[in-house]
Amino acid sequence: MRSEQIFWPVSADQKDRIWQLCKKRLQRMPIQYVIEEWDFRELTLKMKPPVFIPRPETEELVNLVLEEFSQSSYPGKNPTSIFLEVGCGSGALSISLLHSLPQSHAVAIDKSVDAIKLSLENAERLNVHTRAEILQLDILTVMKIMVL
Repeated sequence: MRSEQIFWPVSADQKDRIWQLCKKRLQRMPIQYVIEEWDFRELTLKMKPPVFIPRPETEELVNLVLEEFSQSSYPGKNPTSIFLEVGCGSGALSISLLHSLPQSHAVAIDKSVDAIKLSLENAERLNVHTRAEILQLDILTVMKIMVL
């Protein structure tokens, strides 16, 4: 194969876009934020700062939960099963569980507006939004009110 068959000219817009991405990375921005998405288990999630990037340990947690569900008689296979995620961030944990457990429902909360917006976007993109309640809520404030 000749080299002219492999290479093609890059437009000025493409060069600008590449340079913008390189500048972000040179500023040590995490690659997940630079490309604005990241794979979590079998799903591709949108990523935007300041929402935290899911850690590999979170994938392990999802695997452990799914293993426990598969080995037990939890009501998770029942349409009324609901789980709660506090501090949902990008929604990775809830969305991944909803994707793997199609009869389940989730309530995901976070005090960050940015996190809620990103979780909602990811849930809609991955078509689990009808089974997810994603709410902006500061759990510590709620707990203080309940104690009073």
